[in-house]
Amino acid sequence: MGIVEKTFLWIVLLLFPVMALYWRRWIVCGLYSLGCLIFLFTTLRDQDGWEDLAAVATLLVLVLPLYILASVVWLIAAIRQRRGRTR
Repeated sequence: MGIVEKTFLWIVLLLFPVMALYWRRWIVCGLYSLGCLIFLFTTLRDQDGWEDLAAVATLLVLVLPLYILASVVWLIAAIRQRRGRTR
């Protein structure tokens, strides 16, 4: 991965927890932050020549499912909140 791709990836990874904080979705923010921390740990590990492959594998296997789960939780909470306002 080049520097542009890594920068864009970090912007996207950090944008979601910031949005969750702004909307005060604490559990969702925790899930997003957990994904960010896992990816950060993977990228800061000792460099053995396989760091790009390890980062992509971690992103696909751990971080992406965590972000999808957090997004589903956020969607369910938003639907429940909206439904509560209309009644």
